[in-house]
Amino acid sequence: MPSPVAAPSEATTQPTLVAPLPGSAEDTSPQFLREVVVNEEVVIRQAEPVEFEQIEDLLVKAFNTGCWVARSYERNLRTIAQRALRFHVWVAASADGVLGVVLTPRLEHYQASSFTFSVLAVHPSARGLHLGEHLIRHAFALARTHGFSSVEIHSSPQMSEAHRIYYRVGFVRHLDAETRFMDEHEERLLSFSYRLPDPLPAAEAVVVPPSTTPLPVFGPWAQPATDKSVWPAPPAGEIDGSGAYVVTGDKHDLVAQRAAELDREVKRHQAQALTDDEANLAKPRTQMSPTEPVVRSSSTEQTDTVAKLEVQIEQDLWDGIYTQLYSSSPEASEAALRLLIARLDYLDARLAHGGPFLHGDSLQSDDLLLTAWLLSYDFGFRAGVGFGAAATINFPRLWDFARRVLARLDAIDLVPTADAASPWGDLPPVPALEPLGFATLRDGWLAAVPPTGSAARIRPTGARLTPYMEDLPAVTKQTQNALLEIVATVPQATDDEPTLATRLRDDLYDAAIQLSQGADALTQLALRRVFQARLHWLDYRLSTQPWADGPHESATDYVLRPLLTQFETVADIFPPIDPILADYPSLLKYVERIS
Repeated sequence: MPSPVAAPSEATTQPTLVAPLPGSAEDTSPQFLREVVVNEEVVIRQAEPVEFEQIEDLLVKAFNTGCWVARSYERNLRTIAQRALRFHVWVAASADGVLGVVLTPRLEHYQASSFTFSVLAVHPSARGLHLGEHLIRHAFALARTHGFSSVEIHSSPQMSEAHRIYYRVGFVRHLDAETRFMDEHEERLLSFSYRLPDPLPAAEAVVVPPSTTPLPVFGPWAQPATDKSVWPAPPAGEIDGSGAYVVTGDKHDLVAQRAAELDREVKRHQAQALTDDEANLAKPRTQMSPTEPVVRSSSTEQTDTVAKLEVQIEQDLWDGIYTQLYSSSPEASEAALRLLIARLDYLDARLAHGGPFLHGDSLQSDDLLLTAWLLSYDFGFRAGVGFGAAATINFPRLWDFARRVLARLDAIDLVPTADAASPWGDLPPVPALEPLGFATLRDGWLAAVPPTGSAARIRPTGARLTPYMEDLPAVTKQTQNALLEIVATVPQATDDEPTLATRLRDDLYDAAIQLSQGADALTQLALRRVFQARLHWLDYRLSTQPWADGPHESATDYVLRPLLTQFETVADIFPPIDPILADYPSLLKYVERIS
């Protein structure tokens, strides 16, 4: 056992540097960081190829001690030789061998705007020596030297020991960036972000020219690339100034024909049965089946809720997927995807607190619109989203809900046949189907629906959750009152049409108020994801235009002003692991301008 390693502190954050090792022609890491002394026995250096097998053994041992990993993930841990083509393999080593490891990208093969690291691990026998923190700070030093201003990482939810280190060194949690579901246990990869306080300016940063040499692919990179040249043509529309794809024609005719048929039934029902005629408000109406009426409640509150959910489904799901697929801006696509996944989380949580449908036992028009989207997504859109894209089954209540709607309407035949071609080519696999015994996505959609309320994520026992994933208690009355005072200054809607201003009230202010009163685990996670996703979406928009809703100031800006200029008060409602305003650079500049 090596002697104890000092914990990094303010005084010891910067490691002691020693003479650089002579690097090979392929070594593009900064020379002065190629070997760093941790103490008299341990150094951080790049691994030698003869150590790769030892590193793989360390990874498997570390990731299966105190937690668990999926079989597919464990197989990928034994690929260090292949990973070394794309990553620098750094080890914390002593005379006794390798004690810890972390991988950082070879920048000649890396194009993201934020730095990252992966497969951070410390051998179980060396835990408690702060090697994980030293390896993270080594990654920070690399990022700083290359001029990056932030570090973004992903981690599996059960890696709680690593998460504690991330929070300790200053990472915040970005719930809205958690859009990937990677293995047979429905693992949603958690997202963490760190803002570097002192990156080198561009003129001083170490620049690594991009490589023109193609690399062999493996693991996640071996997934078929999404080839936009073979995608179906988008619906009639245009890309606006923010990069969003604005549809001007029929939004719902891109997907498989039978999914489009369900959508046409939704429209027909909305036109024929769900009118605003007072005489029809309380009357049962038939929708595709004479025995299962679709009811529009006479309750004004429920009518308003149906309308609000329809707007959210229409704009965040239907419009969002077209922006994700067809925008020419990767940033706009990413912002749309974050909001889309957050909205699915919100709808999934809503179904945990009622009957089988969005409004209890009655089937409403928003139920049908949502079902049409979920069916269209699984059998069409998802194939174009990319590796790790969530499937409907990753939202267990929505999965049961949509199959229940189809069964209730006797519309199971709308599920595409096994040989039906996706508009984007072959359907990607759905790992979460494997432990349930479904061979294909169609089999899963046609399977018997369990009783209401029985939906649960498939996960091995003993999974350890990270902080603030359980119920969130109410904040103090003082903070609640301060929030209500802020909300009281927000302009109210002056028209009946859904606008961006009304959507911001729903996703920001209403979410904050609900969280301030306390919420169960599902609800609070969903509300936090929606809140963060909307801020990220706004942050991107404001990086492309001077005002929230375009080139000119509008009611949207007046709705935003109280929340952003008093964000410190609002932030008191959220867990300390969540982002702050400084994590949204365009929003921060916007606040400085309007204050």
